[in-house]
Amino acid sequence: MTRMVSSSHEKVLSLRDIILFTVSGILLVDFVAVATSLGSNTMFWWPVFMIIFFVPVGLMTAELGSRFPEQGGIYSWVRRAFGYRSGSRITWFYWVNVALWMPSIYLIFSGILSAMFFPDMTLFGHVAIGIALAVFTYLINVMKLNDAKWIPNIGAYLKAIVSIAIGLGGLVYGFNNGFANDIRLENFTSNLSEVFIYAPVVVYSLLGFELVCASADEMKNPRKDIPKAIFISAPIIAFAYLFCALGILAAVPAEEIDAIDVIAKTVFNLFGDSGLGLFMAYAVGITALLSFLANIATWTMGANRTVAEAAEEGELPKIFGKLHSTNKTPIGAAGLTAIISIAVQIIYGLMATNAEDLFWSIFSFSAIIFLIPYIYMCFAFLKLRAEYASQTDVFVIPGGKWVGRILAWVSSFILLATIVLFIYTPGEPVDWSIALPIIIGVFISLGIGEVLIRVAESNNQSNHDEVGELAPSAR
Repeated sequence: MTRMVSSSHEKVLSLRDIILFTVSGILLVDFVAVATSLGSNTMFWWPVFMIIFFVPVGLMTAELGSRFPEQGGIYSWVRRAFGYRSGSRITWFYWVNVALWMPSIYLIFSGILSAMFFPDMTLFGHVAIGIALAVFTYLINVMKLNDAKWIPNIGAYLKAIVSIAIGLGGLVYGFNNGFANDIRLENFTSNLSEVFIYAPVVVYSLLGFELVCASADEMKNPRKDIPKAIFISAPIIAFAYLFCALGILAAVPAEEIDAIDVIAKTVFNLFGDSGLGLFMAYAVGITALLSFLANIATWTMGANRTVAEAAEEGELPKIFGKLHSTNKTPIGAAGLTAIISIAVQIIYGLMATNAEDLFWSIFSFSAIIFLIPYIYMCFAFLKLRAEYASQTDVFVIPGGKWVGRILAWVSSFILLATIVLFIYTPGEPVDWSIALPIIIGVFISLGIGEVLIRVAESNNQSNHDEVGELAPSAR
């Protein structure tokens, strides 16, 4: 059994906070844009994967969060199941993905800002905005959680406002002017092979239930509130995704959808160029921009707390666990996140030809790393469920052990298939000019993690040896 450090955190997260944090973490308005840029059948693939993947992962997270409400979340579960090295490894994957993923969201932010106010912005203008946002994210992460929690809370409301505004506006536009895309069921059933195109982005957009569990020690009643929050937030997220996607597809032809600035294009198409229309377009666009800031803050707050917990246990270098002297927030992890994010933007900015190319390169690279911890989580769920079968007063997935096994194995298969599909689409030749940099980047990131884990392991052993040498004289 893993040793978890004793809690010294202030209990500040209520059920309402956990629900809003979960909605803010999973509901990615920017990824509605990314998914719809692939085509109109996203309206059908999202419900499919919500049933076969989103619900199973939510149920497994609810059970793990209820059984083991420990600071660190996914790190503590995997460590408890498979030992410290596995826990440290997935924590590195989880954390470095967020550091690598942040620039892609910064690019969508700058893309919308450019489309609304600065249409001639250069690629390096996008990068400059991204660097400024990386500094902003760092400052948010070093605030006290009781002060910073309002950001994901407000972000959840902002995302709901944007989703409803775009959805309603799209329906009105479609009924008045005709729908810009064919979203009939017949079109979907005749193109089922498109699953290989949609699966990576759709699956990616449905992850994050475990994020708030990284702050379990800061919850008032985690054992009961984590499952409740998942059951309440899941239908909200599902509805918002589908409604927002419907609005975009109603207003913008799929071939004109750009993953970077589609939100701006959509709101201008929806609300027109009248005085009131422009006011509505700018209002919704600015709300979307603010929701992206909340999304960045939500994920970095969860990931930095997870990696700080591993460092506190001595399983990653101490710099990751360095805390703010008064706020007790992960200042070391937050600083490293910002540094990596800035470096990635500069390096990939020098390689890319435009903002959308830059976005897809960074996104695919980070997404593969991001998916790996969830495979570990599925198998940790199976192992811990068997070992702690006698545990009472916790949420347990109904249906007996076989239901849990089926959910875990199906989810693992979908995750593995998604990793492959980020690099290779069946039936098409591999574009090595795209695939090779992604593969190399993934292996370099994994290798760095292994080195850091071994360094921390070596330092711990040295500390133990020193204690052993001093012990006799102390006695």
